[in-house]
Amino acid sequence: MRIPFAVHSYLSSSRLVSRQRLVNGYMEKSPEGSKTQTPIYGTPGVKDFVTVGSGPLRGSFYYQNFLYVVSGDELYRVNSLGGNSLVGSVPGADRCRIAVGETVAICAHNQVHIFDGVNITKVTDSNFQGASDVAWLAGYYIYVKPNTGVFYVSAPDDPNDIDALDFATAEAQPDNTIAVLTDSTNVIFFGETSTEVWGLRGGAFPFVRFPNGVFDVGCAAKNSPAKLDNIAVWLADDLTVRMISGQLAKISTEGVETEFQNYTTVDDAYGFTYVHAGRGVYVLTFPTEGKTWEYSFVTGLWNERESFGVGHWRGSDAVRAYGKTYILDTESSKVGELDKDTYTEFGSQVVFKMVSAPVAEGNRWLFHKGIYLDFETGGADGAEVMVRWSDDGFNWQPELRRSLGDTGEYSERVSIHQNLGRAKNRVYEVSISDNVKRNFLGAEGLIGVGGY
Repeated sequence: MRIPFAVHSYLSSSRLVSRQRLVNGYMEKSPEGSKTQTPIYGTPGVKDFVTVGSGPLRGSFYYQNFLYVVSGDELYRVNSLGGNSLVGSVPGADRCRIAVGETVAICAHNQVHIFDGVNITKVTDSNFQGASDVAWLAGYYIYVKPNTGVFYVSAPDDPNDIDALDFATAEAQPDNTIAVLTDSTNVIFFGETSTEVWGLRGGAFPFVRFPNGVFDVGCAAKNSPAKLDNIAVWLADDLTVRMISGQLAKISTEGVETEFQNYTTVDDAYGFTYVHAGRGVYVLTFPTEGKTWEYSFVTGLWNERESFGVGHWRGSDAVRAYGKTYILDTESSKVGELDKDTYTEFGSQVVFKMVSAPVAEGNRWLFHKGIYLDFETGGADGAEVMVRWSDDGFNWQPELRRSLGDTGEYSERVSIHQNLGRAKNRVYEVSISDNVKRNFLGAEGLIGVGGY
């Protein structure tokens, strides 16, 4: 009998229905004729690249052929070899919202600082009324006035030139705008209970709201909106995850939403996207809850990310530079490189974990005589896989350990060939913590069917 190990995380309200989990792994669709069409791979690790300032790391961007990182209240330039130098000051301690145009606008503590590649200056125009977020589109810098639905724009390519007439209100619903994103031609304003899409137009004021661009869905966390290409994604006020790509869509599953509903603090959630080996991902972290979720734009599936001893994933932001993807660390002032052949994060171990869907045959007793796991083996001497199981979703049997094959033993099959007892509703958990490749191809059980 095939053991239905998770290809995604889906946590049902009832543990007897489904508590599938996929932690630090993801499913990739394979073509017909492959050994399996749903292999599971370990998420890429993070290898050390550079330590920047004293932290915490508040944001990053790539500009004029250099990587820049805000560490503490300082901005650093980092070259492709990891050499870094102090550029100037960016006051504050909270997460930065950053817009890259002809110059770079860095928003924090309701202030905006402009970086032109050499100098950092504060926006001081007399018409500047503070900003809780900033974006850039077609030469215009777009500022969100704090605690209002008002936004205003700069003169083209001059973030410090603001006309008193260049103000407007995202007012389809009477709520405050808390975040803004842009794609190639549109501006998306995220309110507390609504979302509006505006577009470029000719005339004195450069933007106009689309008649069909108003949605009765707000934003639960101001730092959750992120974009990938022309896709905007965020944590909505109803604790679903929404996406705009031409039209509004819900991308969270009921299993993920059930988990979100159990969280006590969601307004501090933050999101970002990255692309690695052709796989586009949205990362959503709830730091107070110690949880990180990942959505794959390729498969439409959710998996979990966990860092050892932390809970949530240590990645706080991702930036593409020098042909690589770099990750900012929440636990230090390190910047690391996302790497598929690294099985640690900033030097710490990563635990890969899968929990199966229930193994059941109606209400019959099933007699588990053994299970067989197909992993890509032979990666390292002494590497082991850990297996345990539960028959009620709450209580777990002591784990068993089996070898993943020493170096060069590529044809090994992981097997537990012994009497594992009987159950009507069993789930298996498989995990790997060793520094070794985590490629899973499937599992089978030697299972006998009994009576009721």
